[in-house]
Amino acid sequence: PLEKKKEEDEQKRKEKASQNMLLVLISYFLLQATPETEYGRLNIGSRPAKRKPSGGIESLRAIPWTFSWTQTRFHLTVWLGFGAALKYAVKDASTQEMLREMYKKWPFFRVTIDMVEMMFAKGDPQIAALYDK
Repeated sequence: PLEKKKEEDEQKRKEKASQNMLLVLISYFLLQATPETEYGRLNIGSRPAKRKPSGGIESLRAIPWTFSWTQTRFHLTVWLGFGAALKYAVKDASTQEMLREMYKKWPFFRVTIDMVEMMFAKGDPQIAALYDK
């Protein structure tokens, strides 16, 4: 039991470190390689771009967040987390069959999968790389 608890704690620590690293990466890329700062100065919409002017990405509102990723053709807001969720969902054959059935019979699920696929097709790593220069 103690060994299992140790393994669980280690796994939680790794997950937390991974989440923190992802937040740092997203923050860096958003601020350095997207026009997020410029959108904040444009006064688009009825509210400021950030809830707190000194806040990080957690205070950023939806419009500048989405516009920034769309502008770079990176579309992070569409696919982030999708791969991990799908990888988890297809671990066994019965789940894979269930996903196939959901795709065939549930319009919402089909449209969601199709939208993610379309956004991958629209993404352009070469344009995203230009924003990172």
